[in-house]
Amino acid sequence: MILRFLFLPLACLISVSVAWSIFPFSPPPSTATEVVPQQAQQEEVQYVVGQVTAPSIGAAKAIARNLLEAKLAACVNIVPQVVSMYTWEGVINEDSEVLLVIKSTKASEPSIVSAVKQMHPYDVPQVIFSPISSGSSDYLSFLSANTGGEQGEGGKEFPSLDENGEEKREEVQAEERQLRGAETPGDSDAPADSDVAIFAFREGTAAGQKINVAVSVGKKFAVRIKGNATTGYAWQPQSVPDELVTYDGQQYESPDTRMMGASGHYMLFFTAKGAGSGKISLKYVRPWEDTATPLHTAEIELEVSA
Repeated sequence: MILRFLFLPLACLISVSVAWSIFPFSPPPSTATEVVPQQAQQEEVQYVVGQVTAPSIGAAKAIARNLLEAKLAACVNIVPQVVSMYTWEGVINEDSEVLLVIKSTKASEPSIVSAVKQMHPYDVPQVIFSPISSGSSDYLSFLSANTGGEQGEGGKEFPSLDENGEEKREEVQAEERQLRGAETPGDSDAPADSDVAIFAFREGTAAGQKINVAVSVGKKFAVRIKGNATTGYAWQPQSVPDELVTYDGQQYESPDTRMMGASGHYMLFFTAKGAGSGKISLKYVRPWEDTATPLHTAEIELEVSA
């Protein structure tokens, strides 16, 4: 009996020792997790894939060719018949576009953005990038060998293209610069002998923008502002200083593009009738929604001389 009781502890000890050697015990993990900065987990990005959409094969090829010639891209794939759905001016649009897939270096990104914005017929072209985390070393070497990176020709000027990829004539570009007020927004864009002086807001969204208009009594003038009639919205006067001007109506200029849902411009016409200074407020609304808050507003600081 005594031997039996002595043997049991010894057997248990041997069993635990054998189990420990086969299944070594690991203590439970600590609840305090070490945070490693993201920069330490990832290698520095050297190569990227860019995506740009264009309205036609011709425009896509022209953009690609210019990027390749400037050594801002080593390879560009062109994917036709891409269906794009997007929201513009508060309305969902659907268009057929062409996708450019651009293989380049991280260092070339700013120059690619600048080049595409110069060439592209859209007001707001898509230019986005994704990092290349890994790939064939031979192909990555090919990218390096055929892109200039920071030493590339990113500073060169690129042609302004139309919807078909054709270079716009200089006179067309000059007219667009005038209408957009690119250099002197708010200054009259009409010739001196014109019956109507035209004042233009800068391109892009006109929401919250202001321009200055200076005219003399009896002068007819128009304000040109970007809008999209296909959305149902229109620019209208919200408040007009009746002692200074009369509102003569508006007209819509359709966009010179085949792009469905593209924006055009509204022309609002006025006649100066009294000397003084004041402010014209504009609202961008759907006319049938009488109580709705305007989607955008804009202001015209007015100075009428005798």
